[in-house]
Amino acid sequence: MDKIREGLAALEHEQWAHWTKYMLYNSTDENMIRWLKQVKIPYSELSEKEKDSDREWADKVIDFLGLTISEDITTDNCKKGICCSCCSYGC
Repeated sequence: MDKIREGLAALEHEQWAHWTKYMLYNSTDENMIRWLKQVKIPYSELSEKEKDSDREWADKVIDFLGLTISEDITTDNCKKGICCSCCSYGC
């Protein structure tokens, strides 16, 4: 489990570094106003374009965990330590 945790932490750092670099190089008054509005919007209310940006990072997590996007998380994944709360394994 430590290996998964460290891999996900590295991915999170990569995401943070990507965003921070983008923000630093694109910090304008217009962008700051837009970003301040965006942080208040729940994911479900984002535009499809904004969701696609978040989905790119979600896909990286899926890839890291060794899943395919079309793969349903099932009890087989519970045995891999990936819980879906879909069964009685209680993982």
